[in-house]
Amino acid sequence: MSSEGDQSNSNSSSSADEFITHVCDCDDTLTTLALRFDVKESEIARHNGLLHRVMDISGMSLRIPQKGVDRREKEIIMHLMNEYSTMTEDEARYYCELSDQDLATARINYDKDRLWAEEESNAYEKLAILEFYRCSSDIVLTGGIVTHDFVIFLCHNGKKQVFMSLEKVPRGILVRKDEPLATLLGRRNNGKARSNPRIVKEVVLDFLLPFSIVVRNVYSFLNKPYSLTSSNCKHFANSVIAIIENEKRNDDD
Repeated sequence: MSSEGDQSNSNSSSSADEFITHVCDCDDTLTTLALRFDVKESEIARHNGLLHRVMDISGMSLRIPQKGVDRREKEIIMHLMNEYSTMTEDEARYYCELSDQDLATARINYDKDRLWAEEESNAYEKLAILEFYRCSSDIVLTGGIVTHDFVIFLCHNGKKQVFMSLEKVPRGILVRKDEPLATLLGRRNNGKARSNPRIVKEVVLDFLLPFSIVVRNVYSFLNKPYSLTSSNCKHFANSVIAIIENEKRNDDD
């Protein structure tokens, strides 16, 4: 027979399990969170004591009502993984949720992303990487400061030097093209200033590496839903650099 205290703890645990905690990235809004987690904006706002139309939530730690995976979602995930042999369960779940549990739309979204990635990589065939920079900026949270990591590349297109960047944001992979170094380093894609932007590591390449190879590998292996624990900006930056180091080893061989 359970005591009143045990029952209270059980209820508390059950209540906590109904939510997930999400630390907002610089590009998060209530609208994007509602779409990603399949809940209403007003629900997120209500559970976190926010105004429904609050604009800037970057750095906030929010409680998100958790959505259970129902039978329809499981069926679509299995269909997608069987149809596309290289698709992971995380990717299948991402396209299922993105498509509001419509199998045909999930297929269209996935094929569209693959085609776009191929077109993107082909467009960068003439760009040779000269240097790359591991970069960080700060995101201020209530409990302290966390860092946001991204990678900037100095490339040459046969005529001039250009800067490119690769970055993992909640909505996916962000490629920024031919912008000044100061802009890529100091400002987010929406034009807002980054907090304390800095170059952490600078590497000069001593072998020929087309930017297209990095982009193709990024979309082949790193195009996964954003996750705080397994697919965040730091994992992404580490993996981008690992791709370059692997290409260096292949070149040496």
